[in-house]
Amino acid sequence: METAPKSQMNVSTFPVEKLGWLLIFIMAVFLAFAIYPSAQLDNDMSRFAAIESLVERGTWIIDESPFLMKPPRGKRPATPIVDRVVMEGHSYSTKPPVMTFLMAGEYWLLKNLFGLDFSDESERPILVWILTFTFVALPFLGIAWFFLKSGPRFIDNPLLLMTGMIILLFGNQLWGFSRTLNNHVPSGFFLFFSMVQAVSLIHGKIEPRPYHFIFIGLCAGLLPTFDLPGLFFCAPLFFYLFYFFPKQTLSWFLLGAIPPLALHFALTWSITGDFIPIYMKKELYHYKGSYWDKMGGFDALEEPKWLYFFHLSIGRKGLFSLFPVLVLSLVGFCRSFVKRDGCPLKWEMRTLVLLTAFWMLFYTLQTNNYGGMCYGFRWFMFFTPALAFFSILAMKNFLTGWRWIFLCLLIAVSCYSGWQCSLDPWTANEEWTTRFLGKWTF
Repeated sequence: METAPKSQMNVSTFPVEKLGWLLIFIMAVFLAFAIYPSAQLDNDMSRFAAIESLVERGTWIIDESPFLMKPPRGKRPATPIVDRVVMEGHSYSTKPPVMTFLMAGEYWLLKNLFGLDFSDESERPILVWILTFTFVALPFLGIAWFFLKSGPRFIDNPLLLMTGMIILLFGNQLWGFSRTLNNHVPSGFFLFFSMVQAVSLIHGKIEPRPYHFIFIGLCAGLLPTFDLPGLFFCAPLFFYLFYFFPKQTLSWFLLGAIPPLALHFALTWSITGDFIPIYMKKELYHYKGSYWDKMGGFDALEEPKWLYFFHLSIGRKGLFSLFPVLVLSLVGFCRSFVKRDGCPLKWEMRTLVLLTAFWMLFYTLQTNNYGGMCYGFRWFMFFTPALAFFSILAMKNFLTGWRWIFLCLLIAVSCYSGWQCSLDPWTANEEWTTRFLGKWTF
């Protein structure tokens, strides 16, 4: 009797669901203890300042917020946060407003239901932990949970499913950044969920029910309000769905997408008096003593563009050098042109890889930093789970012989980088790649 190759066996007794939940539980326990209980960095203090001001004083002005001033450290005195602008003599957070507004809603509930208050220094760590876990850690865990539920639609190999769970939980920098308040991790969930659900609809893996389109639209609409570059993903997603499901896309998808977008523009108008986000008003950054007038170090790179592109792609802060398992998405991209291996998502894979390349080139030409004092290339973090999804699909050709050893090496390096990031995500040039490529140049 002929048997299928081991790489194609579907071992029905393999406890995929249980092992998947175990991995999620392990990560949840880690984050429960690892989340920073205090806000000491400009990035999170800026958001907490706006959250506190909205609830306590009903204003976006953060002049009176306890989070406006960074605490003293060593001989350094307390200084104002740098992630702010000054408009008509008042300080405002530079962060996109929708996430801040939603977090302020949770803080309002915690304050009115349980009496927790940012003004009480003993309660402040509890609030920081709860808000960070809700808006960052849970979306990160949600990526793994959703893959556990949706992965079997496209993957019938239990080993491949478990490998995918390990990569999504441990083989990227979202693991480390889930310890601290930021908008990139929830944006990663929005992109991943909307992409996989849309692909599932197109390929008949789920029924085209209204609530599927509503939730896809909601996540697609929230994505650019949390992370503006996500707009370059949402527009193709809309036309992708519209081509196959025009009526449902114009009705149910937009029903989910329009409210967060409308909220974004309404909040922006309430802050600035127009629809241009406050962080795009460059003139507001030039106030007396502004950090942005005297940038130095990693924020004002003097690297030539070719070297900048090298380091953000395969160099010391490179997406593909720190997390080489993502290279398999490029392998799948190339194979889709030269091999007829029955990949059902070749056009989706091609599109996402091309969007990745486009956005990397855009960042190279339009920016001059890697995301500030952080581990890896922070600006591209929200794309990582989506790239990982197509990398996992491409792994089916790497589960035998020497290819399996090569795959294990890629995963090991990626998980090592993820572990390093988990130790301290807000660190400047401490990636292991700097030991080989130097801090600033070759």
